[in-house]
Amino acid sequence: MEKIGQVVEQLFAKEGKKGCQALRILEAKSKESDEVYPYFDRFVTLMHDPNSYRRTRGLVLIAANAKWDTEHKIVISS
Repeated sequence: MEKIGQVVEQLFAKEGKKGCQALRILEAKSKESDEVYPYFDRFVTLMHDPNSYRRTRGLVLIAANAKWDTEHKIVISS
């Protein structure tokens, strides 16, 4: 299996299948442990991508890693 960092970079792929496959892998790993959380800032970067599919990947992974957010990167304001 590929290293997590390599899979994270596939989220930025122009080819939709690669990005979608990477999303599925990372989302599953995020349910099990915090090993994907160190890449949280890369997911935030995706939120500024012009492509809506890549923005969605970022949002999904931010949400999937919210439970591991010990650094309080997710701030909810009212």
